[in-house]
Amino acid sequence: MTHDTLNHIRALHAQATRAAVAIHALRAATCTAATLLILAAIDFVLRLPAPLRLIITLTLLVLAFRALYRLAAPRNWKTPLVRFALAIEKQRPQLHGRLASAVELAQTTPPEHEATSPAAAALHADALRQLNQLPVRDLTAGIINPRPLRQWAAITATLALVWASFALVAPGFAAAAAGRWVLPWAAGPWPTLVTLNVIDARTVRPLRSPLHIAVETPNSSADRRVLLQAHWHVGDHTFETHDQVVMNHAANDPDAPARFEAWLQPPAELIRHLETATAGTAHATVFLESGWDTYPPVSIPLAPRPRITSTTATITPPDYARPPLEPNTETLNLDQADATLTSIPGSTIDISLKLSRTINPQFTTITAAGDTDDTLTLNTTLTDNTIQLTLSQPHEPLTLTVNARSNDGLSLPRPPSISLEPRPDRQPTVRLLRPAADERVLPNAVVSLHATAADDIAVADIALMATLGDNTLPITDNKGPAPTLELTIDWPLETLGLTPGDTLTVTAAANDTYRLHGETHPTAYSTGRTIIIVDEQQLARQLQQDINLIDRRIARALAEQRRLQAEDLDTATPGQQRLAERLAELAEDARQLRNRAERNRLSDEALNQLMDQLAEGLDNAARAADRAHEQLEQAENETDSNAQQGREAQAETAAQLQALREQLDDTSAAMQAVEDARAIARRQQELADQSARLLPQTLGRRPEDLPDDLRQQLEQLKAQQDALAEQTQRAADQWREQARQLANESDSQRAQDLAEALRQAAEALEAGQIPQQMNQASAQVQGNRLANANAQQQQIARQLQQIAEQLEQNTTDSQQQQDLLAAIVDELNRLLEEQTILRDNTSLADERELSGLVTPQRTLRLQTLAALEQVEQLANQPAAESGVRDATVSQATAVTALRNSRQTPGLEAQTAAAEALRSAIETLQQQLRQDLAESVERQRRELQKAYRALAQQQRELRQSVLTVREQRPVTRRRITLAGIADQQWDHRNDTLELQDRIAEASVFNAMHLRLDELGQRITRQLRAGYAQNDLTRSQNEIATTLDIMADALDQPAPPPPDENADNSPAGQGGQGQPQQPPLVPDLAELQLLRGVQAQLLAQTRALEEQAGTQPTAEQRDAIQTLAIRQRELAHYGQQMLRKQQDRNNQP
Repeated sequence: MTHDTLNHIRALHAQATRAAVAIHALRAATCTAATLLILAAIDFVLRLPAPLRLIITLTLLVLAFRALYRLAAPRNWKTPLVRFALAIEKQRPQLHGRLASAVELAQTTPPEHEATSPAAAALHADALRQLNQLPVRDLTAGIINPRPLRQWAAITATLALVWASFALVAPGFAAAAAGRWVLPWAAGPWPTLVTLNVIDARTVRPLRSPLHIAVETPNSSADRRVLLQAHWHVGDHTFETHDQVVMNHAANDPDAPARFEAWLQPPAELIRHLETATAGTAHATVFLESGWDTYPPVSIPLAPRPRITSTTATITPPDYARPPLEPNTETLNLDQADATLTSIPGSTIDISLKLSRTINPQFTTITAAGDTDDTLTLNTTLTDNTIQLTLSQPHEPLTLTVNARSNDGLSLPRPPSISLEPRPDRQPTVRLLRPAADERVLPNAVVSLHATAADDIAVADIALMATLGDNTLPITDNKGPAPTLELTIDWPLETLGLTPGDTLTVTAAANDTYRLHGETHPTAYSTGRTIIIVDEQQLARQLQQDINLIDRRIARALAEQRRLQAEDLDTATPGQQRLAERLAELAEDARQLRNRAERNRLSDEALNQLMDQLAEGLDNAARAADRAHEQLEQAENETDSNAQQGREAQAETAAQLQALREQLDDTSAAMQAVEDARAIARRQQELADQSARLLPQTLGRRPEDLPDDLRQQLEQLKAQQDALAEQTQRAADQWREQARQLANESDSQRAQDLAEALRQAAEALEAGQIPQQMNQASAQVQGNRLANANAQQQQIARQLQQIAEQLEQNTTDSQQQQDLLAAIVDELNRLLEEQTILRDNTSLADERELSGLVTPQRTLRLQTLAALEQVEQLANQPAAESGVRDATVSQATAVTALRNSRQTPGLEAQTAAAEALRSAIETLQQQLRQDLAESVERQRRELQKAYRALAQQQRELRQSVLTVREQRPVTRRRITLAGIADQQWDHRNDTLELQDRIAEASVFNAMHLRLDELGQRITRQLRAGYAQNDLTRSQNEIATTLDIMADALDQPAPPPPDENADNSPAGQGGQGQPQQPPLVPDLAELQLLRGVQAQLLAQTRALEEQAGTQPTAEQRDAIQTLAIRQRELAHYGQQMLRKQQDRNNQP
């Protein structure tokens, strides 16, 4: 018997058991989920406290354990097999009574390995046979019903889906519900939008600023989201654009609250709509949701910030400034940047600001900040969207700041500011342009005056006035108002009754139009110009000094022209242009000098003629220099015809300048003697005129019978006559000494001629017994014999005038002798060149051609005879005269030989003539070189003397500063220093005049530049009242440098150049004009370099000893300055070395 039926029953039993277990589990899960949902709902509504939740949780846990225990008990879920069989019998009546007993009997059969009784085994086998015979399989099909299991599974799945949906839709709530019941003792809150960080709904937000939304939720372990929606509308008009933002936040810390933030930008159409209107407000309605939790909608007002659309400022000048100033309107862009307005104090400023929104007057202010002491009045007018502001420009800077709010409560994006900068109305500046400096004029002169006045606003008037003693003389004026006023007048002095010695001070004065609050500017005055009334002698002397200055500038121009002749085209062309401009300026200065003489109505015809010739010569030289520049500029190379013409024009310029220099040669001693003689003659004539006026009043009366006033006048006339006698005697002695010095210092013909002229003038004074006659006239005046005295005085005046004229004539003859000597040398050079050419032609001609050379040789002899006549006019030149005469004899012999076609005798005679001419030329050139060297040596001694005098003067000024700087009070010290400053400035000008005389000396020029710099600095410091140690050190440096320059001029003059026969025309020894030696030789420049180098070395050592190891910044600067000067001196030394090398390399 098999066990198939029993096994089938057992399988059915196991299947039924599993279904029962599943049903119990689904029932438990369903109850648990339902319980949790019910508890969560109750907790969400009632917000159960933690203790109550804990009690409920514990109670539910007890019930859950009890249910589990019951479910886990075998009796509750494990049914015995027999009972299972009985259950089958209930459902299948066909098996009633048989299945259960058979199963029970089959279960009681022992196992096979145990021993049983036969009876029991037989019984068991019979039970199995009966069981197998039952139709169990057919009757038990579908015995287990699956429907309960499916029902409970559907219920459980439905509850699980509800929980999942709840967790997805409201994870925060789901998590909060689970957390509150899993951990009932924890005080976990339900997720609510506890904070809505939106600006108060009553506050209007700026339209263009993003709308900031911030939301906070409680802690949760899951990802959290907040849904935000915003609806934008203006009044009843709703814009289509809506913003829907999902704000996510993943919490790193589950216990931390979550914060959600979003920025909403209003729609562009909404912004355009509102910004085009001056009023109106938009609203943003914000909806917030988080899971099942919502927040009441919030309506937030929005409006655009007000902005400044336009700003205009109208500046109206004060009354005193109109005209020339007129109201001016400016447009400001305050919306982008701050603005600045500039106006003069007292101007009325009207500012209009137009805003894009209607402004709220209660919250609109304009503040002023600044350091002004003025009483500031702001007149402000506010309309719907416009701010009107009116104020007066203060004297100090002021800043206006605009703070405005619209009716919406919004302020400007940036408070704009307007800076008011005052433009001070300054005092007018007055300049007296003519005369440019103090001037000396004659009593009947016409003075040219020119003054200008300028002001930043306007000048009311300008006037010229003169001060004579305590009297002020108005000259002329000009009324304004105008920004610039000028005055030009030729002022005749003859109506003022002036006499030599009177002093006029001419000043220009100007008044400003400034009138504000009762205040005015003081009258502005120019620097005064002093007009000193002199006699003709003093004026002529000053004019001669000015001519000497022009002469020195001509010397510099001549040196520059000669340098440019040796330069290439690229360098010479721009230099020639500058030289032409300088010569034009020189010509203008010469014309101004001539005009000055004309304005003074000077009666010295010789001096007037000299100035005319000077101006004309400089004009010619300037035109030639300009022509040279034009030709050189058009030239392409040196062989171009334009270049050749330019070089010829350069040579012409140099020749004209040389001629001017020769014409203006320094004859100071002779000219001074002429001026002294003229002055003595004029003074004697004045005394004669006085005695003639007194004669009618004193005629026939004894001196003791005369009234006191007449007797006093006679005594004064006698004293003046005695003084003139002494002056005349001193003049005679001075002329004699000058004649001796000229004769001893130089053997040149010119020096001897000048010495002779001075000697003759002195002898004429002594021969005529002029001083003795003056003494006799004085005695006659004292005895009231005025008739005799007057006659004698008239005779003395005529004699003096004759002596002056003779002296002038002799001086002029001496100059003419030198000019004649130079002209004869040129002529003899030309004759020598032609004689050499004739000799060469004679050597090349045959006998038939010799007769054709007779006429040229005869013509040349006639020209040589004419030159001989000129040589005979020269004094003390017998050798030259003999040489020219021998040349004429040889030329006559040559004519005879050529006429007879005798070539050899003709050549010998022509050679002899050439040698005789060469000998005469060398003699005359030697004389010219000697004259030039002596002239230069004399000028060098005068220059040295001037340097020493300036050095001594500088030491005296330094001593004055040392004495004054301790003076008290300070005001008196400043006044005294100002006077010393004027003297220092005069010293600087005197030093500057000497610079024109050493134009070609580079080291001397450099020292003059240094002296000029120090002189200007010292003058500025003295005028500022400064008199410290560095100033006196600078003064000491000037004096020391001047001494060094004077010592350097002690160097001997260089020997005259070796002009041999190799440099002659046609290679035969003819020579041109000898060159004037330099005023400052190279040895003097080297000596100056050594002296200045030693001076700088001493200053450097003194500074280093004073500074020590830690020099101050001032000491470092001083040492650095000395180092720079050392390098400059080294540079000049290298230049001189190269110059000497170039000179040695010349053939």
